[in-house]
Amino acid sequence: MKTVARVTWLLEADMICTHLEAHGIPCFVPELYTSLVQPLLANAMGGIDIRVKEEDYERAKDILAEQSKPSASVVETSRD
Repeated sequence: MKTVARVTWLLEADMICTHLEAHGIPCFVPELYTSLVQPLLANAMGGIDIRVKEEDYERAKDILAEQSKPSASVVETSRD
């Protein structure tokens, strides 16, 4: 398994895993139980890793890169 992302909070890891799994990519969070018991310890361990199978790694990176692009543009309007 390869680490595709590293985050600070378990909620972030859960959101990313849910997104990847919705695209058919199973993921694994090795620090899951440690983070549930002691959330601040995850940062001391270097963050929470999100891992995927090696054959899914490139596709997972592409999905996460696409997710991080803004989906809306800023529209400037004047209010009278």
